[in-house]
Amino acid sequence: MRLGPIFTLCAALSAPTTGIAQTYMDSSNAIGTNSLGVLTSSYAGPINGFAGNHDFRPGGGNLLERDFIKARNFVAEGRYAEAEPVLNMLIGRTSAPQVRFLKGVTMLGLGDPAAARRYLEPASRTGHPGALSGLALAQIQLGNQDAAQKILGSLRSRLEKCGGMCADSKSLRQAITVVEKGLV
Repeated sequence: MRLGPIFTLCAALSAPTTGIAQTYMDSSNAIGTNSLGVLTSSYAGPINGFAGNHDFRPGGGNLLERDFIKARNFVAEGRYAEAEPVLNMLIGRTSAPQVRFLKGVTMLGLGDPAAARRYLEPASRTGHPGALSGLALAQIQLGNQDAAQKILGSLRSRLEKCGGMCADSKSLRQAITVVEKGLV
């Protein structure tokens, strides 16, 4: 199995720092709790592929936060076998799309594109470019070139519609590059 596209996906979704293991977090508001007591994260451009403020279901408190960060770092470092049990536990405790995205990338890294697709499809419904490019890579590995081309077309269309000036334009460009490389 070719791991190049997976590493490209991880690198594209992490900030331009040194190495895949480095992720960029907006330290001014990285993790917190909203007014309802729900754990939130507002990573600016993390490996999990979701920028902005995303709620996690309450119940895990600091353990949920810690485990999410641990899993994200394992994935960023390519330590998929170590990330999988942490993500399995998180999936049982939250419906956050970031967790499904990480699980999908993990399954790609472990050579199981069918399982990756199963986790990336719900995450991609958010429309986030990182989740969509991950789903496209799973489709490519499953031999579904047409499905990957359709995802690529939707990413290109979104970038064109905003004239490259929308908040997601950088992520869209990175996702397009990842999918194009996977289709080669």
